[in-house]
Amino acid sequence: MELGMKVKDMVSGFQGIITGKAYWLNGCERVLISPDTVKQDGGIMEGEWFDVQQVSVIEPDTHVRRVFFKKTGGPMIAPEKHNNEPKS
Repeated sequence: MELGMKVKDMVSGFQGIITGKAYWLNGCERVLISPDTVKQDGGIMEGEWFDVQQVSVIEPDTHVRRVFFKKTGGPMIAPEKHNNEPKS
């Protein structure tokens, strides 16, 4: 399963788009499914995590296009500290 695939949890019926993946130390692989619908009041539903073993792909050839953002810098070298005391 890949990010962007439309999937459905076979136990609960929850369905949506895979927007995250997690690999746990004990071997568990989980996917974050974000609903592709909104609440009746227009609010956004939160995604839920599921084990990949209980998730099935609804549309195997359909992927939501991944969005890549311009890098904004990230970790940088810490600036040097300057001693502002006057020299004697």
